[in-house]
Amino acid sequence: MKLNLIVLRSSDMERLASFYEAIGIGFEKHSHGNGPAHMGGEIEELIFEIYPKRNEDDDTTNLRIGFQVESIEQTLKKIEEFEYKMITRPKESPWGLRAVIDDLEGHRIELTEKSENQALVMNFFCRLYRSMCRPHRDERKHDEKTLGNHASS
Repeated sequence: MKLNLIVLRSSDMERLASFYEAIGIGFEKHSHGNGPAHMGGEIEELIFEIYPKRNEDDDTTNLRIGFQVESIEQTLKKIEEFEYKMITRPKESPWGLRAVIDDLEGHRIELTEKSENQALVMNFFCRLYRSMCRPHRDERKHDEKTLGNHASS
């Protein structure tokens, strides 16, 4: 399985698309059938879309998005003209140099700078995460087998 689509909702989709273009995503205006016009871009095989909000409750700001960039300093310079909010200034972390910002609409964005050690660190954390979750998956399979046995008796 792989992630192939992210959709954000915006009160000003063209301006939000300009912000993400400054980070490095190219956008084009799209419309599918009778659906609303929206901004669509691609990051490798991931489709990144920005749709207009249907109403004030149509909110995607509790979504957190992470981008690995060549240079956090250069990326922040490219978005200076936009009204983003700095949450965590660039600093070293287990994932390399990292900064956290909110975009114009309040979507939380994590920027990490590509580093030589990042692949090793990410591999370690992914293995650690899988090993921590594996017992829970095994217990769930055991519970499903047990429930299946009880259901057939």
